Amino acid sequence: GSTPFDGGNGGTRTAAVLQKLGGLSWWRGLFFSNRSAHSQHAARQPSRIFLRDGMLMQQNVVTRKAVCVEEWDPTPSQWDYLLSLQTPEDRELIQGFRFVADSKRSMVARIMLQSCAVTCLGLQFGEAKFGRTLEGRPYVSNTAEKRPGFNLNLSHHGDWVFLGSEERGVIGVDVVTTKAPRAGEDAETFLLDFEDQLTPWEWVQVRRNGPADASLYFAFFIFWALKESYIKAVGLGFGFTLKRAEFTVEEALLTPEGWAEARARALARPGSAELRRGCVEMAIDGERRPEWRVELGVLGDPDHRVPSHVIAAAIGPHAQASPSLRDALGAVQDGLGGGEEEGEWMEVECVKVEALLSGGLREEYVLRGAPSSRPP
Repeated sequence: GSTPFDGGNGGTRTAAVLQKLGGLSWWRGLFFSNRSAHSQHAARQPSRIFLRDGMLMQQNVVTRKAVCVEEWDPTPSQWDYLLSLQTPEDRELIQGFRFVADSKRSMVARIMLQSCAVTCLGLQFGEAKFGRTLEGRPYVSNTAEKRPGFNLNLSHHGDWVFLGSEERGVIGVDVVTTKAPRAGEDAETFLLDFEDQLTPWEWVQVRRNGPADASLYFAFFIFWALKESYIKAVGLGFGFTLKRAEFTVEEALLTPEGWAEARARALARPGSAELRRGCVEMAIDGERRPEWRVELGVLGDPDHRVPSHVIAAAIGPHAQASPSLRDALGAVQDGLGGGEEEGEWMEVECVKVEALLSGGLREEYVLRGAPSSRPP
C-alpha cells in the first residue's frame, strides 16, 4: 500500500504494468561518505555534533537503515501506543489498509522518518513536518532554513522498510523483493510487460542469468531498484522515461551466489548488511554520470547470506534535481566529490522498531510489550 512518504516518483507506468505487479506500491518508495573503509569492515560516516540555532545537529549526515517488518510482532497495546504518536491523517491511513502487513509497513515507515529527523536534525519525535514537491517527492518542510540540502528517502516492499538520508546531495532509495510477484507465472511471461522499461544492454545483462526463473527475477529487480532510486533522487516523477537511465552492473553481483561470495571476501560481520559502491555505472541519455554515487546491496535471512530483497541508493548533485525539489531543499552548495574506493562496503543498520524510539517513548513501548503477543 502507498503512504504519503512513499516518494510518488514511480516513473512511467502503464495500467497493464501496474496490474501485472498486483497493485503493489513498492516502486513508489520514499548516502555517501568521505571516509574510506578497511576492506574487512563496512564504513560508517563520522559525525560532528554541534549546536545551531538551539538545535543539536550532525554534520554530513548519512543514514542507511532497514527494519524487517516480517519479524515485528507488536502487542495490541504497543500498536495502539504507536498509533497515538501519529497525526490524525496518518492514523486513518495506517488503519485503512486491508492487510495487516500493509499497515505494519506504513507504521514502520512513519516511525523511521520521524526517528531520522530526531537523529539527524535534533528535532523532537513527531516535530518534523513533511511536504511534497509539484512532482510528488516528499521532503522535510520545516528545516530547510536551518539545514539546507538535507533530504531523506524511504521505500518498503516485502519484508523490509529501507531509509536513507543525505545533505551533500539528493538521495533516492529502493527496496524490492526478488520473489516471483505472482504464483504460477513464469519469469519470461512476467518480463514481457517490462520490455520497454529496460534498455537493450540491460536486458542482455538480465538474460545472462537465465533461463531459471529465480535467476531472471533476481537480475531484473536489481535494475528496477536502480532505476527507481535515481528517479526518486531527482524527483522527476512520471515525466521520466525509465529507458533514459541505463545501468551496468558488475556481472558477479547479478546472482545471489555472487553476493554471498563478495560478502565472504569482504569478511562481512554476521548479522550485518551492507551496500556496495563502485559496482554500478550509470548513464542518462547515453552519457555517463560519474558524479553520481550508486550503491547496491541485498537483504535476506538474519545473516543476509540468502538474499531475498535488493536495495539500492543513488546520490547525486542537488543541481540535477527537479526545480521544485531544489527549491524545497533550500539554497545549497553540493558537497559530493571523488575519492571513494571502488568496492567499498557501507553499513546498513538493521534495527528493531524499539531502537527507532528514544527516551520515554522507548520505555513506554517496551513496557507495553509481551513476548507471546500477536500484531493487531
